[in-house]
Amino acid sequence: MDLPALPQWMYTLGEEPPALKSISYHTDDSKLFTALRRALNADEYEELKESKLGVFIKFNELNFGCASRLVHYMLSFQLNIKKNLNTSLV
Repeated sequence: MDLPALPQWMYTLGEEPPALKSISYHTDDSKLFTALRRALNADEYEELKESKLGVFIKFNELNFGCASRLVHYMLSFQLNIKKNLNTSLV
């Protein structure tokens, strides 16, 4: 796979502004996956699908557009519990 030339940095390394939106926000864009399929050949697309980013492609193929946001939300807001509150409801 030939890598395209990357643009020059717009910001000094370490001084770039914080990201306002996460990858899960942009995976709701239906044009993104269409453009991705056109840009990559079949082998490259399958390789990307089997990578860690592949979960977003699989969600899109299964029409779970909101699932990527849900997963991001659940992983971002995990609770840090100090006590073990293992109680049974018997």
